[in-house]
Amino acid sequence: MAVLWNPLITKSVAIAVPDEDPSTFGFGVCCATNDPKTVKVNNAETKSVMVYTLSYGVWRRAHGSLPNSFIDNFVEFKWPHSQVTINGLIYWFAAIKCVGGDAYKSLVLFDLSTEEFREIYLPSKLALHDSMELFLCNIKDSVAVLKGSSMNKKYEVWVMSNGLSKQFKKHFTVRMPYELPYSSSLPFGFRKNGELMMALTTTMKIQMHL
Repeated sequence: MAVLWNPLITKSVAIAVPDEDPSTFGFGVCCATNDPKTVKVNNAETKSVMVYTLSYGVWRRAHGSLPNSFIDNFVEFKWPHSQVTINGLIYWFAAIKCVGGDAYKSLVLFDLSTEEFREIYLPSKLALHDSMELFLCNIKDSVAVLKGSSMNKKYEVWVMSNGLSKQFKKHFTVRMPYELPYSSSLPFGFRKNGELMMALTTTMKIQMHL
């Protein structure tokens, strides 16, 4: 069961999800019809794609299919912070394992209006980085990939151009203050003014006197 909840009007809708193999989900609003859609990508070899349109209330096959490279190779969609929706477009991270080669990361784009998929290549510094330290975010209605470094306690912010090239460039680096007593950090996303929100796990030292 999936639940769509609108906190502004305090209403929710329950959606029965087809019982299939583990799947990756995405959600957004179609710019052409202003209708919310839920997208379900089956993680099995078939990589079937289902769409639930709120106004119709039923699941159906998507009009478009995944890129051929995703059908021919093993693709893993799911890891933390791997989906963001901007202007009617859903973006996912995808790890593609080719025969005889290591996995590399790219972006999968799903257009909620046409229901077509496209693949966006990442620069090698992102595509070959540890997937657990990559975060997908929205920064001022642009796609941003945060490249973390737990050793150096910093995050590089790479932003995708909105033109036809869809190239990523590093815009700036966020360095965590070393004086703070924390053991780990997790990006939540960017505020409208471009400030990065972080969650810090603090390290507390407890002294016992006998």
